[in-house]
Amino acid sequence: MTRKKPRMLFRGLRAMIWHDCDPNRQFLELYLQRLGLRVSCCGVGGKLCERGEFDLLFFDSDQDLPIGELDLDVPMIALVGSEAPSRLQWVLGHNAASLIFKPVRSAGIYGSIVFAMNQYEERLSIAAQQERLNSKIRYRKLVIFAVLKTMREQGCDEEQAFSGLRRQAMERRITIEMLCADVLAKNLPAGHLRDTWPLAHDRP
Repeated sequence: MTRKKPRMLFRGLRAMIWHDCDPNRQFLELYLQRLGLRVSCCGVGGKLCERGEFDLLFFDSDQDLPIGELDLDVPMIALVGSEAPSRLQWVLGHNAASLIFKPVRSAGIYGSIVFAMNQYEERLSIAAQQERLNSKIRYRKLVIFAVLKTMREQGCDEEQAFSGLRRQAMERRITIEMLCADVLAKNLPAGHLRDTWPLAHDRP
């Protein structure tokens, strides 16, 4: 698989800084704005916006913020003031993608965003690839079931059954997986079909 070119520009990205107002937050906010990010801030005692309101989260790792209670699926960058093992373990336990050490300075901010965003996008890409592979496996099972059914009903061999199904799919201008779903839907219970491929009436 060809590796995707790393993302290096972040203009327009929506960033949330979950940190009380102090020189660290103020410096980070200004720096992110210079990079072209749209920045919002929230004190550690405040409640974050609903999911989907930001693309990147910076959070104060020196506070026991309830990150685990939130339904967040965004790259997160920890603002680290203490390198105590317990604090670093807490950061790791909340899946921070990168770190920025306090006092916040310009060095390291851009690099932390590059690593966080690209790690996140790589994870999404791997998850999508895994889903495609799982789908292929489900499709293959579906075709096998339909071929076996056709063999039993028509008394033909495997090659003849598959060729017949493929020909019907071409005539109807649908994929062979869709045709097999229709073939199997006549006899299989809905629950069984959902484990392999959506029923014809579930498809858009």
